[in-house]
Amino acid sequence: MIISIDEFKTYFGIETDDDDEAIELILSGAIGWVESMCSNKLEEIQCVELFDGESEEFFLENTINITEVKVEQFSESSWVELDSSMYRVYAGEGIIRINNLVYGELNYRVSYKAGFKDSVPEDLRLAILKLAGRLWNKRKSDGVKNENLGDAGVAWEEYLNDEVAKVFGKYRKYNL
Repeated sequence: MIISIDEFKTYFGIETDDDDEAIELILSGAIGWVESMCSNKLEEIQCVELFDGESEEFFLENTINITEVKVEQFSESSWVELDSSMYRVYAGEGIIRINNLVYGELNYRVSYKAGFKDSVPEDLRLAILKLAGRLWNKRKSDGVKNENLGDAGVAWEEYLNDEVAKVFGKYRKYNL
């Protein structure tokens, strides 16, 4: 997980192990929610995608921290790895541009790693911690908008404030 239970506990000053299962569930849910919002995987995964040879540009499913790209072409009943001089990787955009395209149906295979393993940007880590913290604080009051006890009250905010949403926007993939 890109944010550990111990990091969460340190951030929120939790000193016991009593709630580790709940924390793990909240962190997992928060990361999944952010991945869904961003249309990207945040935690490093190995990806394999097939493409038709009909356009010189292949738009990858994931666009965060793309590494270890390998492009193969199906030729005479087997996959043949292309030399890296035969294509260009635009990792920040998640685009592979093929030189000398060979037309065909699902005749290109792209393998790559996407997401973060160890070097998660600090702004993203903090934003996920803030989101997870909101989920943590609201876990026993789900569905309640306001709580009052005598003269004291709490108005629960939305899970995403503008500050956190802006950070997630930096990691969002926009489909054309």
